[in-house]
Formats: sequence, C-alpha cells, structure tokens
Amino acid sequence: ITGSEASLGILLKYSNSLENPTPYTVKLDNDAVKTTESSISSEVIVSFIGAGSYASSTLIPAFQNAKVKFSSIASSSGVSSTYVGKKYGFQESTTDVNNLLADKKTNSIVITTQHNSHANYVLSSIKAGKNVFVEKPLCLTIDELDEIKDIYSSTSKKLKHQPIIMVGFNRRFSPQIKKMKSLI
Repeated sequence: ITGSEASLGILLKYSNSLENPTPYTVKLDNDAVKTTESSISSEVIVSFIGAGSYASSTLIPAFQNAKVKFSSIASSSGVSSTYVGKKYGFQESTTDVNNLLADKKTNSIVITTQHNSHANYVLSSIKAGKNVFVEKPLCLTIDELDEIKDIYSSTSKKLKHQPIIMVGFNRRFSPQIKKMKSLI
C-alpha cells in the first residue's frame, strides 16, 4: 500500500488469535439490576446468551413487557450484545458465558444461540441452578436429551428448588400453524 510498485491486489493475513479470544465484560450505564442474592426468590432476573435478530426483535421486548429485570447479555464477539444491552437496559454485556452463569443475581437464562450450542448451554444453566428458556430446539440428539434429563434429575435433588426449563416454539403463532390448529 505504501510502496511505489504497481499491484493487482493486496493479500491481508490475520493471526488466528481470535479463535479463542480472551473473554471480556463491559459494564453498561444501566441501572437495570440493583439487587442482591437474597432477592432471587422474589424477582425474575434474566440474562441472555445470544443477542441475534430474534432475541433483540422479539424475545427481549417480550421479557421487557413482562417487567423482568435484565442483568447480562452475552454474544460471541460482544458487539451485538453491547448494542442490544444498551438499547434494552441490561447491566452488562459479555463474551464470558461462564461468568454470566456464575452470577448470583441472575436466576433465569434465555438461550437464543445457534441450534448446535443449545444442549451445552442448557446443561451449564441447569448445573448453575438457573431457570432456562431455550428457543427451539432443546437439543439435537437423543444422547443430548438423555444427558439433559440425567443432569436435571441429579441437580434438582441437590438444589433447594427445581429449575424450570421451557422450550420456546416461535412458529406457534405463524399463520400456517394457526390454520393447522383450527383444522384439527
């Protein structure tokens, strides 16, 4: 670029250091969650794993209308979660899902990531004692389903409460599904 010789094109080479980037968290200027661990039983405090289009346009507004409190929102790069987090009043944006799951304030996790990651995030959320809302599918294989069932059963026995797991089915309100239901 800075040389004087003519060129047909420029080849840019990037390092592979972004394959496993260091997780980071950004505190947002929102006062969404001013609470302590002791208030977990009386308030619904939600953190999102995934900040894509469906989460930001449909699920987050629905949860906001239900008057839940938002704590953290995670995405793989942190860019979309920071934007969505600021827009909807989350307390922080992060790329560190483990830190999000360890947060004592959060009692419910919403998973809106790629389908192949759902089972892993559901399992991690259950092990952390969190309620889970996962947009369909819950998992992709029978083995994953069996593992979720086993972990749910064993974890529920160790906890003071039994986490709630709900699978969202966003197509239930589509015109085609409504028509099928009316015909049945």
